[in-house]
Amino acid sequence: MASFYGISSDSVSTLFSSIGKGSSTGSILADYASIKNGSYYKLARKYYGGQTPSVNTTPDAKKVTKTNYEKTHEVGKKQTAETTTGSKKTNAKAQEYNDIKSGADSLVKAADTLLTRGSASVFAEKSVTDKDGKITKQVDKEAIYKDVSSFVESYNKTLDNSKKSSIASIKTARNTMVNSTIANKRKLAEVGITIDKDNKMTIDKDAFENADVSKVKSLFNDRNSYAAGIKTNASYMSMSAKNAATQNSLYASSGMYNNYNQIPAFEDAF
Repeated sequence: MASFYGISSDSVSTLFSSIGKGSSTGSILADYASIKNGSYYKLARKYYGGQTPSVNTTPDAKKVTKTNYEKTHEVGKKQTAETTTGSKKTNAKAQEYNDIKSGADSLVKAADTLLTRGSASVFAEKSVTDKDGKITKQVDKEAIYKDVSSFVESYNKTLDNSKKSSIASIKTARNTMVNSTIANKRKLAEVGITIDKDNKMTIDKDAFENADVSKVKSLFNDRNSYAAGIKTNASYMSMSAKNAATQNSLYASSGMYNNYNQIPAFEDAF
């Protein structure tokens, strides 16, 4: 079988066999020429190769997995951010209550020192020997001033720490202390203690040490004294702050119970 430019003689015979059957010779020759120069092949290839193949509309598994991972990761990051923000707010509140409790506890301790009676009292008279060898009994005004100054400092700190609290019991304790201080304003001034516009106290050392000791004792050492009333309310404030801090830490911002706090909370109940 002969071959002409890669075309077999049978193919050529087939092309020319149509002559005389009504086909145009020119058309046959044109077809032959297109086969010869490769145009027919290119046309056929383009035609059959250009058909739209069936498209697999199923998403690529790896791509879907990655997208879902990314979405899940983004949600996780958002939840983590929200949890972190909530935790910061919770911690800030707990710290606020702890500060209130700390200040109130210091005030209770300072009041207890002044309210101590008997030989251990700072107001107890002690034997003092002067330069001439004479023994007298007198109180240590320097020691009394030191303890009253500690009381004043703790009182002012407690007012500062509790002034923004929204807890009703803490606000009540604070207001009662302020009202008691205002009610004793004149007596406090007589021993060198003044009250400013913010209801905080200032003590003048010279005026205090030159004041009548019996008046100081009446304010800070008697059973029903000003200091005794302040101690009662400071104790109440400390307890309220502790309860608020415990409740605040038991529950997360989402309202979920924080399991890691349950043991301390359980122990506090006893």
